[in-house]
Amino acid sequence: MNSYQQEIATTLENSRYHLLIYKISGHVVFHVNGEDMDFSPGTICYFPPGTSYNFDRLERGEAIHVGFETFEPVDIPAFSAKFRASEQIGLQFQKIVSLGQAAIQSFDYRIIAETYQLMDMIERAARANPLSHQKQDSIHAAAEYLKEHLSDSELKLSDVAGIHGMSVSSFRSQFTQIYGIPPIRYLTILRLNTAKSLLVNSDKSTAQIAGECGFNDQFYFSRCFKENLGVSPTEYRKKHFY
Repeated sequence: MNSYQQEIATTLENSRYHLLIYKISGHVVFHVNGEDMDFSPGTICYFPPGTSYNFDRLERGEAIHVGFETFEPVDIPAFSAKFRASEQIGLQFQKIVSLGQAAIQSFDYRIIAETYQLMDMIERAARANPLSHQKQDSIHAAAEYLKEHLSDSELKLSDVAGIHGMSVSSFRSQFTQIYGIPPIRYLTILRLNTAKSLLVNSDKSTAQIAGECGFNDQFYFSRCFKENLGVSPTEYRKKHFY
């Protein structure tokens, strides 16, 4: 993992709860047992009790967490997935949270029923998932390729798609389905996060940072940075430099 990436360690090691999370907005990549699990809008993640993980926050956002216990052991590994029915599943997450918030003083047994309903919806959605594991692996490999080559200002979508055996249109469509954002937007977020860290943790000039982050034009880098973060690179450095 590159030193500039923001890593936050978390553990459920001492927890007896199963954890389901639904991503509403923003973008995170979980690292679990040596594997990357993407967590973008519409994605559902599951962590069994005892799971240890950390993550990179690519873009701040909101998520809904539902924790629950089971009477018998459940042999399901951690996973992240996005389904055609993700929107309906998200509404079910919100329903459970609303019941929990309304039952602060006393437990509402409807929460148990709705949690079972949630798990049933996820199971049925998984059986109908339109993307094969092979296609998902190809998209994740392409995302990793973008991370490794973010400094290449000549990087083209057509090249990335071709390397991973897809047409540009299929690559763009499948990438957006899995990650919730187009590959170009994903690459821009990676580049800007790298730039943010370099601005704070190095004394390199804005021009040097722009080049290392795949922007061959310093002025375009500054404009892109301000459009996405609300401040210029120079202002960001002054605000966060210690």
